[in-house]
Amino acid sequence: MLLRKRHSRISYRASSGMTMILVALMATLILLPLGLFGFEVARLNMATKQLKAATDSAALAAAMLMANSATTDTDKTKQMALDFYKRNMVMSTMLDKATLSPTVDTDSPSAGNATLDLIIDDTTGKVTAKGSFGLEPAFGKFLGLGSQPVHTHSVAGYQGLTGDIIIALDVSDSLTLTSESALVKRKKDPVTKQYTYTFVRNAKSHPANGRLGAQPSIPPLDKFDFGQAPLDKFKDAPEQIKIAALVEAKRGNLDSEAAFKAADLDKGPLNDFFQDGGFKSGEDGFKAAYQKTAITHVLPLADEKDAIITFINEITNADAHLGLVTFGGRNSTGNDTQNTYLDTSNQPYPHVNLDKNNDKKQYIIGAISPALTHNGTDTKGAIQEATAMLESDQHRQNQPKTIILLTDGVPTTGSPSGAAKEAGKKGIRIMAVGFFQSDYAKNIGPKVLKGIVSKANSEFPGSQLYVAPTYPKLKDVLKQISHGTLALIND
Repeated sequence: MLLRKRHSRISYRASSGMTMILVALMATLILLPLGLFGFEVARLNMATKQLKAATDSAALAAAMLMANSATTDTDKTKQMALDFYKRNMVMSTMLDKATLSPTVDTDSPSAGNATLDLIIDDTTGKVTAKGSFGLEPAFGKFLGLGSQPVHTHSVAGYQGLTGDIIIALDVSDSLTLTSESALVKRKKDPVTKQYTYTFVRNAKSHPANGRLGAQPSIPPLDKFDFGQAPLDKFKDAPEQIKIAALVEAKRGNLDSEAAFKAADLDKGPLNDFFQDGGFKSGEDGFKAAYQKTAITHVLPLADEKDAIITFINEITNADAHLGLVTFGGRNSTGNDTQNTYLDTSNQPYPHVNLDKNNDKKQYIIGAISPALTHNGTDTKGAIQEATAMLESDQHRQNQPKTIILLTDGVPTTGSPSGAAKEAGKKGIRIMAVGFFQSDYAKNIGPKVLKGIVSKANSEFPGSQLYVAPTYPKLKDVLKQISHGTLALIND
C-alpha cells in the first residue's frame, strides 16, 4: 500500500514536471517570435528616423542652392541633393551608393541600397526630398521576412519674411561719396545780362542737392538721361544748351515765365532755343524732372534705394506689412511723407507709418525713390521711432516684429545700444545691414552694428548682423533677409 502511494506521488511529480516543461517550451515558441517582432519594429522605427535625417539634409541642400544661386538647372539641384543624401547612414550602412529614382514611392531596394527623388515647386520655392531604403531584418530568415522597404520624405524651403516690418533707412551725406558731377561756371555779363556756362571739371559731389556754393554741379552730360519730360525737349540740343538747361532747371528757373524772366534768361541762348523750337519756358515740371533724374546719379544712395526697392518687391509673403523710417542728423516721424523732388533746401525725411489694414509696400517705394541726403546719422533715433511704430495700435497682435536697419555710417547722436536693448525687450528683432563706403565707417561701423545686434539678442533672440561692402552684395543680403530662414516645413 505504501509502495503504491509512493509510486503515485512520483508519477504525479513527473507529470507536473513534463507539463511545466511543455508550458515553458510553448511560451518560448510564442514569446520569442513576439520579442523578435518587437525588436524588428524598433529597428524599423530607427531606420525611418535615420532615413528622415538623410532626406532632411537633401531637401535643405537643394532649397539653399535654389535660393542662393540663379540656377534653373533641375538636374544640378537634384545632384546636389543626392550628394548630401549619400553622406548619411542608415542602420550602420552608408548611403554612398544611393541613386536617383522617379519611382521612389514604390521602390523596394535590396538590402542596404537606397533611392532618392526630388520634387521642386518653382512657385513656392519648396523642395520635397523622397527617400527609400532596403532594410534587412536582423532575424528575417527566422521570421520568414525578406528585405523591407523604408520610405520617408522631407520638405524644405525659406519661411519668407513676415509680420510687421519697419525699414530704417540711412540717408546721411556719406551716401554721396562716389557721386560724379560736372562742375559748371555760371557767369552773367553785366552789360548784356546774358549768362555763359563753362564746364570746369568733373568732381565727386552731389548733383541733386548741389552743395557747392555758387558753383553749380550737374550730372555728367554723357550720363544724363534726357528722356524724362519735359527735359526731353533738350535731348537733341547742342551741348551748351543742355548745360544751361540743366543748371537752370535745377534752380527752378524754367518752371514759370516769371522765374524765367526774373533770372534774366529771356536775354540769353535758352530763350532763343525755346522760341526757335516753339516751346514754352513756363511749363511746370522742369525742376522735378531734373531732380528725379539727377538723384539716380547720387551714389551709393541710388544703389541703396534700388536694393531696398528690390527687397520690398521680393517680399512675397502677403502677411508682411511694412513701415519706413529714414534718418540722417535726425529721424523721420509724424504723418506719411511723399516727396515731390522739388524742395531740396528743406527736404523732408521720407516716412511711412505702419498700417494694420495695408501692407504699404508701394507707399514706401514711392517715398524712397526721391529721397535726398542729410547731414548726420541718428541711428539711435531711428531704432526708437521704428520701435514706437511696432508698439503702436497699428501693430497686428501675435505678428512677428522686425526692424531692417540699413546704414552706411557711424552714429553721430549717441550710442544706439540702449535703444536696441529696449527693442529686444519688446520682442523686436533687428536685422542690421552695414553698407559701409568710407574707410572710417568700414573700421568702426561693423563694431557698432555688432553691439546693436548683441544688445537686442540679450533680450530677445533672432537679431542678425550683415555687412555688404558692395552693391551686388547688398542686394544678395537683402534677398537673403526677404526670403527669411531656411527651414524644414511640416506638410
